Amino acid sequence: MPSVHVIAFVRASLPAPPARVLEIGAGDGELARALRAAGYDVLAIDPASETRDVLAVALADVEEPDESFDAAVAVLSLHHVEPLAASCERLAALVRPGGRLVVDEFAVERFDERAAGWWIEQRAALGLERSEEPAAIVDHHRRHLHALSDVVAELARHFALGEPVPGAYLHRWGLGDGLRAAEEELIAQGSLPATGARLLGTRRPVGFADMGLDAIGTVESPLTDRAAAPKQGDEGAPDAWLVFEPGVAPALDGIAAGDEILVFTWLDRSRRDVLRVHPRDDPDNPERGVFATRSSDRPNPIGLHRVTVAAVDGLRVRVRRLEALDGTPVIDVKPLLRRVDER
Repeated sequence: MPSVHVIAFVRASLPAPPARVLEIGAGDGELARALRAAGYDVLAIDPASETRDVLAVALADVEEPDESFDAAVAVLSLHHVEPLAASCERLAALVRPGGRLVVDEFAVERFDERAAGWWIEQRAALGLERSEEPAAIVDHHRRHLHALSDVVAELARHFALGEPVPGAYLHRWGLGDGLRAAEEELIAQGSLPATGARLLGTRRPVGFADMGLDAIGTVESPLTDRAAAPKQGDEGAPDAWLVFEPGVAPALDGIAAGDEILVFTWLDRSRRDVLRVHPRDDPDNPERGVFATRSSDRPNPIGLHRVTVAAVDGLRVRVRRLEALDGTPVIDVKPLLRRVDER
């Protein structure tokens, strides 16, 4: 069963339930059951599954509609999916643009003889069967598992990724949470490598890669239904959070509560084949070209939102009256200039 720390990490990283979630490498299905109990709609997969709760299929062979998942979770699974490139490509197709990717991994390239030796010693202290020598264990794993850098490189073709955050992993490898603190202390001292890694990603909107654009963050909002959402911010839109990727943290310097800013989003649930609309979706309004309207359906669905900053909390910026839906990718932020001397 996944530890409470793993469940907490996953829950804190996912959009709110009842989001549809794909769990990759679900094992016995314990995490999937915990997420379902929390209200998520979960499809759990694992090619080696022997339980009804987990579909016995490889990631590359999942037969679900494209863009049908709001998020995907991969806990200690991507390092052995085969084939890696095709599996990551299928994963990207299954997650909707703006959807969240939650990854908890084993960084095999950081797994060295110190780490293997410590793991063997702890097994012996627990009365478990002695394994091979450290060098043999390291060699076996490095030959048979994908390096974290390779996994990240494949995912980065389709997702805007934050930097992997190193952490403790060895205690999770059959030793138990009781050794977590000891492992973390040795990592802090520099005596053990951090062989775990966690990272978050956001599915790039279709077309971003060709233009060299990356989502710099996403919107967190109670708005999830496009039909029910206000058309403009001043028509009853709620407060929302802009959650930025760690890589753009320095760009937030200077943004403070009270600032008026322009937020540019990619309206990922819009239609790009629409050229004429009835303004405000009102059939009584004569049709017009989309460039003469504020319709979200347009060839390049870029959203422009004038908002006021309510609070700044690290990589999270709370703004007033934002009509963008939950999960909408953020592509830029600029200050609202009122005077010549502000330019």
